[in-house]
Amino acid sequence: MLVGTRTRLSGFLAGLGAGAAAFIIVQRNIWSSTATLVDTIPGSTPPAKPLEPVKPLLGANARNTVIQQWNKGIDCVFGGLAKELARRGL
Repeated sequence: MLVGTRTRLSGFLAGLGAGAAAFIIVQRNIWSSTATLVDTIPGSTPPAKPLEPVKPLLGANARNTVIQQWNKGIDCVFGGLAKELARRGL
């Protein structure tokens, strides 16, 4: 390996390590300050609201149509490959 390439790689790895260490230190500081801040806030946390049921994006008919079109597209794209693999016994 050339000296210049080795130097660039070493610099990159040193920068990556320094960046990762700085990120971890900052994250720990943020979480510890958040924990101390939560302890100083008076009162209790409000109860969690129940989640509303998620409505489907598509109705049953539309969903079936989309599924059929998807399968037709897959057959169109990979149908020849499947036939060739079946012909070869794979």
